[in-house]
Amino acid sequence: MKQFSLILFFCFSIFNILLSNDDNVFINRCGNVFLSDKKERLQRVYLDYDSLGRPKMQKLFTSKSGRFVIHYNISGKDSVYSTDRDKNGIPDFVDSAAYYFDYAYQVEVEEMGYLPHFSDENRGGSNSLDVYLIDLGNGSQNEVAYGFTIEDGEVLPRKKFSRYYTYIVIDNNFSPQDSIILSDGRKTPTYKEKEFQALKITAAHEYHHAVQAAYGVDRTSPAINELTSTYMEFRVHPNTTDYEQFVRSLFRDPSRYVFGIGNQYENGYRWSIFGQYIHSKYGDWAMKRWWENIGEGIQAYQALNQTFSEKGSNLIAEWCEFLPWLYFTGSRAIPGKYFKHADRYPEVNFYYENSFSPPSFNHSNILKPFEFRFFRCTFNHDDLNKETDIIQTADTLDFIVTNTDLEAAVRQITNRTQPYTLLVSDKYASNLTPIENSEYYFNYTIPTNMGCYNYYFNKGYNTTLIATAFPSPFLPKQEQFINIPVPANAFLNEEVELFIFDTDFNQIYYSRKPVVVNSSKRVLQWSELPQDITSGVYLFKTRHKGKENWGKFTLIMSE
Repeated sequence: MKQFSLILFFCFSIFNILLSNDDNVFINRCGNVFLSDKKERLQRVYLDYDSLGRPKMQKLFTSKSGRFVIHYNISGKDSVYSTDRDKNGIPDFVDSAAYYFDYAYQVEVEEMGYLPHFSDENRGGSNSLDVYLIDLGNGSQNEVAYGFTIEDGEVLPRKKFSRYYTYIVIDNNFSPQDSIILSDGRKTPTYKEKEFQALKITAAHEYHHAVQAAYGVDRTSPAINELTSTYMEFRVHPNTTDYEQFVRSLFRDPSRYVFGIGNQYENGYRWSIFGQYIHSKYGDWAMKRWWENIGEGIQAYQALNQTFSEKGSNLIAEWCEFLPWLYFTGSRAIPGKYFKHADRYPEVNFYYENSFSPPSFNHSNILKPFEFRFFRCTFNHDDLNKETDIIQTADTLDFIVTNTDLEAAVRQITNRTQPYTLLVSDKYASNLTPIENSEYYFNYTIPTNMGCYNYYFNKGYNTTLIATAFPSPFLPKQEQFINIPVPANAFLNEEVELFIFDTDFNQIYYSRKPVVVNSSKRVLQWSELPQDITSGVYLFKTRHKGKENWGKFTLIMSE
């Protein structure tokens, strides 16, 4: 096996959730985890290399612009599909790869104004950027990926952050049949978006990594590389939904993926949504200027702060202005405000929630640099558990808090945290602030100039029972949950038994789920589809304290 020089991978990773009766299984796979053994790991994916360390492949095709050369195989494990609808002698997937990389260049360089990639001194046979189509979609959790952008040689003269020419490796077909072998031997589909849809967003993502390498690589903050490349998928192809899988994982566990910790590359996929905020306020200028500042040798977080300062702002102010965007999603989404597709995003999980118990509600903990958390204080009504079709929900006080320690983010002092304390009371004191439209007061404390917060007081409202599940038909590829009716004696937050059967009355699912509210309806929300489930009609039964509901719904998997 031939050796070759390989410095660093940029990578478009995959984050999948295995839909089963088990807890969610988080799968992160990316070339950036390759450290001293990165060459050996890549060579296990593709074994045949030339003397320069480039993959040896059977065919090549130059894009219309001449800026990209697509290398591919027509036989063997890594071969592309032979389909050639336009009869030009080039497989359609190869044609399309050439087109989408040309398009990525057009949008990112010609329209947005980014630096182009560096030529590679005739490696791969020309000065064009080489793209290799290799089967990356099948293997273990640590092997699969959408693609890699690989630094292949440093560009001189050297700057503070080294610059590189690169080549790109992407999957050879993004097949629906590609699968990941989990650690317990089970398999799950590799790609959320597939075939040509996956191809075009991967081209936008990976090409932007090649652009980044032309500005310079700040190795302390690989998350920033992934943030801007993942955002570029949305910017170049606004109809993509692939990035939303990362929004779900971020909102499920915000403390796991902290914005201010840039040395964990996987954080960047989740925070691509910050790019939407930046673009909404500053257009394409800000992110491009961010990279120009990195190119001048300014560390990534300081470079972003410097970018905002050129418009009379700073990163702390922008981050605090961004916090409400994280709250107004899902059922709280406001049309025309915040994220364009906020209604498709889930609502963020609360880090801590509890019922108010007079005379006060207290919570204290610590926050990492630019971590955010949601808290909920619930004020229950005396008649909340009265059995009736109509039940009034509790009043709630929702807090969003964050730690704005910019120095810790800039210097990547990831173990420096800030303490905070939240107090809610029904008794006035001089250090407490009244909560508008309520009889309650609060005090939030964090070290001076180290944080900001927002809060929202929500009055309770009437909820009702329903008789049928909705939406039906349920389209899992378009909707996050199906809402299942609950018995009349099931109150908010109580757990109810849920059974799902096929039409032969074979039980295919069972769990206990809490009663929640959707569109003022009291329901159970179900999304944990068994792996082998197919389109069809299914029956449900809910049971709580001796009372049962039965019903049916239609499931369509393919749309």
